[in-house]
Amino acid sequence: MFKSLQQIKESFIQGGGRVHRDAVMVIGINLLLSGLICAVVLFRGQYHANNDTFSLVMDYAKVILVLAVYCFIAFIPLKPQIKRWIIIGVFLTQFSMLVNLLDAHYYFSLITLSRIEDSSYIIGSILVLFGASRWVTYTYRISTLDKLTRVHNRRFFESMLLQYLHRLQRIPEQSCMLSLDMDDFKLINDQYGHVTGDEVLRTIGNILTECARKSDIICRSGGEEFEILLIGATVSQTQDIAQRILTELVQQTPTPLPTLSASIGVTDIRHDDTIDSLRTRVDNAMYQAKELGKGQIILA
Repeated sequence: MFKSLQQIKESFIQGGGRVHRDAVMVIGINLLLSGLICAVVLFRGQYHANNDTFSLVMDYAKVILVLAVYCFIAFIPLKPQIKRWIIIGVFLTQFSMLVNLLDAHYYFSLITLSRIEDSSYIIGSILVLFGASRWVTYTYRISTLDKLTRVHNRRFFESMLLQYLHRLQRIPEQSCMLSLDMDDFKLINDQYGHVTGDEVLRTIGNILTECARKSDIICRSGGEEFEILLIGATVSQTQDIAQRILTELVQQTPTPLPTLSASIGVTDIRHDDTIDSLRTRVDNAMYQAKELGKGQIILA
């Protein structure tokens, strides 16, 4: 727990120490409202016969716990849009708890009060659920995608490849792997700058997404190197996709760069393959393609 809090603190400091102003405003309103209602109940409450001190303490504990959630969310480095939905949803959820506190420990018999309590809880829960779903989606995206090219990162690709190799031992099928390395990419960075190099990498990411099938898993494995796992694809289909990639690289070369090309290695996946053996074989094919000249496809 303390380690997690320390990590949140470090992330908060590294992010510039910014707390979204909506979160601060809602926390301030929460403190005023919670303090007022809790004080009224504590000093002026006329408790129902079936309510004892323990139930009052527990009701207070729930209010304080949700307030702690506010502070926790306010200090998490999170996109403001997502934080706004969650913080307002939690506020409405706690507001329903405050209304329930008044209803349970102070003499109120208004039907409107119960309706306010139920409505606040339902709306707040919906907002928290909506914000949390966006939070999970956003977290998934940043943890599995390469920020520059918008294809998958190496860590996600390796986990998916490992799962597939395990499945292949139980359910044999024909699949392939493709490894691609841009030709003379260092010259582009040196002559045209890293901004242009980044543009080229984004172009490659788009081309791979266009040429591959929806079921294929595309990865930027590092620098100007990319890999594709083609599940259920034959060697012939994989070679056709590789050729389309080379053709699109020529056609979509950004102006005024020299014509883009890549060296591509292709191999089928075998039932006794490991990640290392598969990568070694396809990388060797890719390096052989590079030695034979630009824009080559070699089958291993």
